[in-house]
Amino acid sequence: MADDRSATLRLFLALDIPPSLSELGVALQDSLNAELGSALFRPISADNLHVTLHFLGDCDAERQEAARNALTSVPAGTRSPVVTVEGATVFPPRGRPRTIVLALNDRTAALEQLHREVGYHLEAAGFSLDQRPFRPHLTLGYARKGISYHEGRLVRRTVEQMAIPANGAGQAQSGSTQGSDTERHRYRLGSLTLFKSELQRGGAIHTPLRSRELARSEEESPNGRAPR
Repeated sequence: MADDRSATLRLFLALDIPPSLSELGVALQDSLNAELGSALFRPISADNLHVTLHFLGDCDAERQEAARNALTSVPAGTRSPVVTVEGATVFPPRGRPRTIVLALNDRTAALEQLHREVGYHLEAAGFSLDQRPFRPHLTLGYARKGISYHEGRLVRRTVEQMAIPANGAGQAQSGSTQGSDTERHRYRLGSLTLFKSELQRGGAIHTPLRSRELARSEEESPNGRAPR
């Protein structure tokens, strides 16, 4: 992994996702591209699909080291969280849409606890963190800037009516998502990773700097499906 402490870096902490959840994210991106087109929807790179815990902003060498130390603050034996998929939605909840996400449900509160524990160590090191309630999600892309009010309504309606494929991958379709379908989408998240984010004209490039493995169940499938 890259390790560059010589300059100010834009950093964030996130959990890696399993291949099966990445496939689902890409399927939803493809569906949104087909429904909305590039004039309204800008997907992020599939390599940038992960579940962000804390955005740290621009960090000098001292803060970079503090961010790395936050990884070691996670107690040994901490299990990687299991999440279920709720459905696609839009941030902010009202007004013109900006960010299109796949909302995740942290039913055991393991992800919330990990978010809180890591945040405690970051704040103790002097970081100022987002104080809004933690809403776990997978960012799929963004609504294009400058879209009209009516185009914004179209984006919101298209996203919120999108059905999640019953098998967790494949082609997504428009239509109401059924709760019984979302129950099938259970995924165990991966390593806790510190990323640097470089803003480029074609989109951000996320490079992992350091990771901390979390405990996993031996009975899980290789693609990240969590046992029931």
